[in-house]
Amino acid sequence: MSLAIPGQFADALPASAAAEAAGTGPIPAYRILLHHDGRAYVAEVPELPACRGMGANPAAALQASQEAIAAWLQRAARSGAEPPALLAPADLARSVRERLAAAMPEQRHALRMSPVKLLLVKKFGKMSNRELAGRIGLVGRDAPTMLSAAASGKGTRKARCAIALALEQLPSRLWPDRPAAICQDDDDMFCRAKRPGFDPCA
Repeated sequence: MSLAIPGQFADALPASAAAEAAGTGPIPAYRILLHHDGRAYVAEVPELPACRGMGANPAAALQASQEAIAAWLQRAARSGAEPPALLAPADLARSVRERLAAAMPEQRHALRMSPVKLLLVKKFGKMSNRELAGRIGLVGRDAPTMLSAAASGKGTRKARCAIALALEQLPSRLWPDRPAAICQDDDDMFCRAKRPGFDPCA
């Protein structure tokens, strides 16, 4: 089983282990949504209604969810029901958004932010895109748009570099899915920008 970051998926019990635990035949490899609800870690199984585990840490929540999966499948087997099929990717994504929004209503806006934007908000606090752009050195009429585009890995290299400098992380670590050549150029600019007198936003 792989450990998921909050709001992401971990693999559930391997099919053979879950089947053995439940005393049933082969089953789909259900995914587990792991998040923190403000009180405890919660590991939910979107394909199995009301199937979840809770714990003081991610490992405890995942272990509790494995036990919940086994119990859920045992009940289904006793009633003669087949294990539910895995959700299609689009249905799974919709289910995740709904579950996270219900679990964390005050953080509903965060579900629309890119991971890099969330890092910026965590470091500098909640503020408008214009204020946040100013904090990292992006100025001008288009600064908020530049910030939004760069935070998602698009936009200009200088804006991405400004974000990377503010977060003190290499651009290739913030946006690992960018093409290798772009990651290399971004990292080169980042390293040059750390030298005295270089202005990445000039």
